[in-house]
Parts: sequence; C-alpha cells; structure tokens
Amino acid sequence: MTDPVPAAAPPSIYDILKPFAASALRHALTVGAGILVAHSWVSGSGAEQLVATGMGVGALAWSWWQKSGHVQLAQDVANLSALLQAKADAARAQRTPTASGGGGAPMVLGGGGGAAGSGVTQAKRP
Repeated sequence: MTDPVPAAAPPSIYDILKPFAASALRHALTVGAGILVAHSWVSGSGAEQLVATGMGVGALAWSWWQKSGHVQLAQDVANLSALLQAKADAARAQRTPTASGGGGAPMVLGGGGGAAGSGVTQAKRP
C-alpha cells in the first residue's frame, strides 16, 4: 500500500478575501468616478484613468499587506500594548504607598476628635 497524498493546506484568509476585496475596490472606484463625472469634476475618459490608477494603487496596497503589512501591524499593536501597560504600571506605582510606611500621617476615622461616647477613636502615633 502506498502512502496517502497529504491534503493540501487550507487557503489563508487573504486568499479567500482577495477576490472580494478586489471587486469591492473596483466597484467603489467606479461609483466614485461616476460621482466625479456627474459633478463635472472629471471627464468621462478621465474617469477611466482614475479607476485604472485606483486599481493599481489598490493592488500595490494589497501586495504590501500580504507580504509585510499584517506582520508590521501586529508588531506595532504589540509595541503599543507594551507601552500602555508600562505607563499603567508606572501610574499604579505612583498611587500605591510603599511598604516602609513613607512617614505619612496616621489615618483618623470619623474626624470627630475621639470625643467620649462617640465610638470613634483616633489612631495613635507610633
């Protein structure tokens, strides 16, 4: 008996989205060009050039995203997350008193001065 042929790897999300993204970009550019022609901002032949240029730019952007863009974005998000966590830790450290006491004043409960019968006593200084 021969070894079975290994199954092909499933398509990546980029392979799945590529035709949909290209179609959406083409339709968006066509609608945008139609609006520009309707308002007489671009001539009819200029609209064709605009759509062709937009498709070229879209193809370059998609190629960059597939090759390195998504990796770069993931690294930037990780760096930003680490930076925000470091800032939060620093702010938390400034708000948290140290274990050595820091020489702060003792806490007084009630603020009533510890009058007899009030049920509130002042903290004693060490």
